[in-house]
Amino acid sequence: MCKPLKALFFSLIFSPLFVHAQQSAHSSGGDGTTTKGSVAFSIGQVVFSAYTAAAGTEGQGVQQRYELVQVKSATESPLVQTNWSVAPVLPSKVQILLSEGQSFQVAATWDKSTLNIFARGTYTLFGTISLPNYIGNSNQVRAKILVQVLPKPAPRDVTIDNSTFVGSTSVFFIGVGAFVVNDPVDNIHVVGLLGDGYDNKFFSIKDNILYWNSAERAPGKVTFSIVVRVTDRDGIR
Repeated sequence: MCKPLKALFFSLIFSPLFVHAQQSAHSSGGDGTTTKGSVAFSIGQVVFSAYTAAAGTEGQGVQQRYELVQVKSATESPLVQTNWSVAPVLPSKVQILLSEGQSFQVAATWDKSTLNIFARGTYTLFGTISLPNYIGNSNQVRAKILVQVLPKPAPRDVTIDNSTFVGSTSVFFIGVGAFVVNDPVDNIHVVGLLGDGYDNKFFSIKDNILYWNSAERAPGKVTFSIVVRVTDRDGIR
């Protein structure tokens, strides 16, 4: 004689995450003559879907939901350093800790909108973590990483493509030559006069071109010395 079905207990272990979920459900039995039943279950719940009895009183199925395990925190990834102007290589996965104590790796998509690879400094980036459907993230935990953009090497040299000019008694804005910056890393520079020392007062620089810009005749003076500075996207040199 088959005994009436009194209880079914499930201990579900989801590999490879080893998240344990224990559930139980009860239904009544028949008169002891014969009893048949079927059980359907899915992640997060146990469902008694059908119950039949050849004789006696039929039982009614019971469903119990299981609360999803939650992400508790994400381990901050190690500092990533990158050369100036070079996009950093960021980790594709991060380590997370679950509310039940388990930890494992998940994929991460990083938000690089706050990163400026053309300015030295340390930037904090956040990432969206990709989770399987049986893990919740009610606390909206995000991945975190620090990215350090290293200082840019200074330009190697600055020259002018022409250094001679002929003065005029009627024109006081005479083009002299264009500055050329030797910089293998960056091609954007601004050249300007540095202070009023030497003979800077006789000249001006516009769009990296040197101009004689003085109403003074400077009699007897045929050689002029100027001091300039170069600013690239990483700062003043």
